[in-house]
Amino acid sequence: MLRHTVLAHGGSGSRGLVEVRGQQPLLQHLVLSASSAYGMRILGTASGFQVANVTFSGNSYGLYVDRSTTMCSKMPCGVTSATFTDNSNYGVYVAFIHAAECVRL
Repeated sequence: MLRHTVLAHGGSGSRGLVEVRGQQPLLQHLVLSASSAYGMRILGTASGFQVANVTFSGNSYGLYVDRSTTMCSKMPCGVTSATFTDNSNYGVYVAFIHAAECVRL
């Protein structure tokens, strides 16, 4: 669980400031900024996580759902009350269509 946290100036190459892999974390009231890569990267078998009240700002990608992600519809993921500003490539990028069925924005 991460709550009321600011993470900045980290992540590079294929690493994000926050990476979600196979857990069901609760991430609330975060600021993820100034990453040369991803603010948050979701990969592997991540399912059922909840992200609320997060600001993605000044990253290359704000929220990136990797094509290797095998999330299932039994445990949909949710992102609520998120703000995306000044992310140079995309605010939200979903690398393949099946992941889009499981991520609720």
